[in-house]
Amino acid sequence: MRAAVQLSLEQWAQERAGTLEEEPYKRGHRVRILGSAIAPLSAVLEPAAQMRLHQALTVVYGIETYMVLKDIWGLSDRAVEKVALWMADALVNAALNEARSAPPGTPANTPLSTTLPASTASTAATRRKPRGTA
Repeated sequence: MRAAVQLSLEQWAQERAGTLEEEPYKRGHRVRILGSAIAPLSAVLEPAAQMRLHQALTVVYGIETYMVLKDIWGLSDRAVEKVALWMADALVNAALNEARSAPPGTPANTPLSTTLPASTASTAATRRKPRGTA
């Protein structure tokens, strides 16, 4: 998995520099896998809340979590798995608690940019833009 991350980062840099001469290696299976995993929650979560949960879970599910917890914290594979599962459970529980406590259309179920003051919302939106976009 580390080799895939390295290749992806190298190709990302080459693509931005205009020197990539091959079809870039594409990852992203976690989006599809997690989408299937949380599909049953569509009956409970507003679309914006489900999307936020989906996005948050993609951070937990993948090599990045393993790299941080193993390299920085020195955890074993089993300990990393336990922490990752705890994080995923916490995210799902937070989304479900939010859905139970807020009526549809309230700030808890709307995108971040609509619940923050204008100056903060534009800063948050800028931070969320994918690299390489204007």
